Amino acid sequence: MYSRFYRWASDRIDENGIIAFVTNRSYLDKRTFDGFRKVVADEFSHIYIVDLGGYVHDNPMLSGTKHNVFGIQTGVAIAFMVKKKSDLGRCQISYTRRPEMERAREKLEFLGTIKFPEIQFEAIHPDKHYNWLNLSENDWDALIPVASKEAKSSKSQPDNKVIFKLFSLGVVTNRDEWVYDDNEHELTRRVRFLIDVYNGEVDRYYRKVERNDVANKLDRSIKWTRAVTQDLINGVKYSFQPNLIKTILYRPW
Repeated sequence: MYSRFYRWASDRIDENGIIAFVTNRSYLDKRTFDGFRKVVADEFSHIYIVDLGGYVHDNPMLSGTKHNVFGIQTGVAIAFMVKKKSDLGRCQISYTRRPEMERAREKLEFLGTIKFPEIQFEAIHPDKHYNWLNLSENDWDALIPVASKEAKSSKSQPDNKVIFKLFSLGVVTNRDEWVYDDNEHELTRRVRFLIDVYNGEVDRYYRKVERNDVANKLDRSIKWTRAVTQDLINGVKYSFQPNLIKTILYRPW
């Protein structure tokens, strides 16, 4: 939600201006905020981040009441975003972080006494995926992919080389917890239960309720998928076949 206020504020400053927010720090390193990081880097010429930490979910050793400036479990950061028309297009991102185990009182004392020019910022150089923190250098993108959807769907030799042009999900049950087991007796019991519940639902609902209303009335003690629900609508009955129990390697790849 807080990202909307950045959007709101950015739309309301002139070609030259500053916005400042004290918010959740998740936009600094969470994958879901890669688009946010790209947009603010495109729209502002200078970004200054004071990361106060205190994110209890990332570090259980922290205490919200002791280490967070607001006594909460969510990390906190202060952002100053500067828009300068002459510098747009080459955003400079500056970052500083308070020590991980620093107490809330010490953080507040820092904020109350430090002058902005005295803060020791370090420059951030985002990677091509718009990551700001925890950057890692590797050459994975230069390696030949194992497979790709583009190569699989191509009728000719794909432009991008891949090791395997064809691939699949393999055996997909959508209910592994029901149809896999290391004990045949337990597996048989579980599968029979699943089939009995399903067939009972066929007897109850086949041609007795509206198709669109079936999903709201099913016995949820088993797992239902779209295909199984469609079988019920069509009145298909299941039967247990012991000869189909096989010994396999579970997800060997």
